[in-house]
Amino acid sequence: MFDLTCREFSEAYARGDFEGAPPWTRLRAWLHLRLCADCRKFKRQLRLIASAARRGAALKLRPELLAAFKDRVKREFS
Repeated sequence: MFDLTCREFSEAYARGDFEGAPPWTRLRAWLHLRLCADCRKFKRQLRLIASAARRGAALKLRPELLAAFKDRVKREFS
């Protein structure tokens, strides 16, 4: 019933699948987060990475460095 695995959660969260998802899906994700410290940590890390990427884009870093950072993040989370 509530058997959302860590892999399913992390992949869906990284894709943004829980935004606007049906209530049942969001409930499953919420329950999983309440029970899983590793996924809570993953969620915090992903938010930190996204924040750093936005700040980097706002600072107008050299495009090649920003592209290399984005590629590295994609490789790490795929």
